Amino acid sequence: MKYLFFLLAAVFFSASLGSCAPTLPSPPDIKSRLDAYENPTAVVGSDIMAAVADKIAELADDIQDSEVFEEILAVIVDAQEDLDAATVKACNGGAMDGSACDADADCPDGTCVATLVLNGTCSGDGSACAQDADCPDGTCGGGVVYPKPNGALRAVFICEGWDESQTELDPANGVINLTLTLEAGGVGPVVWGEADACKFSAVTETDRFEASYDGGIAVHLGDAVSTSQNLYELPITFFVAGTIGFEGAELGVDVSFRVALSFDAASGDVGLDRLEILVEVPDNLVRVPGTTEYFVYFFEVATLAQGIRDARGTFGCSLEDRECFNESGTLFSW
Repeated sequence: MKYLFFLLAAVFFSASLGSCAPTLPSPPDIKSRLDAYENPTAVVGSDIMAAVADKIAELADDIQDSEVFEEILAVIVDAQEDLDAATVKACNGGAMDGSACDADADCPDGTCVATLVLNGTCSGDGSACAQDADCPDGTCGGGVVYPKPNGALRAVFICEGWDESQTELDPANGVINLTLTLEAGGVGPVVWGEADACKFSAVTETDRFEASYDGGIAVHLGDAVSTSQNLYELPITFFVAGTIGFEGAELGVDVSFRVALSFDAASGDVGLDRLEILVEVPDNLVRVPGTTEYFVYFFEVATLAQGIRDARGTFGCSLEDRECFNESGTLFSW
C-alpha cells in the first residue's frame, strides 16, 4: 500500500553545542531491545502464539493504518533538512583548503569540516543563510557558528492537525519535541523525545483519516548519518510508549518495530516494504522465570509473506490461518 505524508513545520531550534560540549542529554536505554532484533532469545510455540497473535495482528494494522512511523520519521527528516541547509562543508588544509566538499576524500592532504551556522541572515533582505552563497547580495552575517559541532539539538514541531483548510500552525494540534545529538556535524544514531497529543492525517491513495499519537518516542537510525543522508533508504527502528489514535479508536502501545521503506522522490510517496514487530513473551511463558525473552514477527508487504525470527532461526507463519511452517510443513498451530 502506498502512503502520502505531510512534513511538520519546524518552529525553532535551540542548541547547546560546541567543539567540546561538557554535558549531553542521555538517550533512552534501547540496547537490549536492539540486540533482540539480531539475536532473539525466545523459542516460539503454540502456547506463545495463542497468547500474542491477536495483539500482533491488531498492532500491525494500527501501525500501518495510522502511519505513525511516517509522521515521526517526517519530523526527523525535516529537522535533518534544516540542519543540512544550515551546514557549510569546506576543506581544512591541503591543496583544496577552503573549497567546498562532501567528504575527506574531496580534500587531498586535508579534512572536510562541517560548520553549523544558526540564525545567520543575509545583509540585503534579512533572509536566513548559512554562507554568502545563500544571499542575493553575497553577504551572510550574524548568527552563531559551531565548527564541526558535537553536542545536542532540541527541536520543537507543531503538528499539522486534521483540518485541511487550516493555513496557520496551531499548537492546539499538538507538538513533537525531539532531541538530536550531533557528531562531527552529522546526526547521531538515536533521536528521542515525546509527542504531546499530536494530530495528523493518514492519507492513502483514496482516503484521508484522522490519526494521532501521544507518548514517548525513540528512533534508531542504525549509525550516525550525515545531514544529507536519505533516511528513507535505511531500515529504521522505532520505540513508542503511548497511545496511537486512529479514526476515534485508541490503542495503548509500548512496543518496538522496524520498517524498511521505499521513497519516490518524484511523487513524494512513501511505501512500506517490510514491517518487523519485536514481541516480548508474556512472563508466565518464558523458559527461565525472571528473564525477558523476545522474538520478531515480520510482514513482507509486497509478497504478503509473514513469519517469525526466534532463537532457532526464521520460518513462515500465517496469523489468519493460525499456523507456522517451514519447507517441511506445519511446525505448530494454535
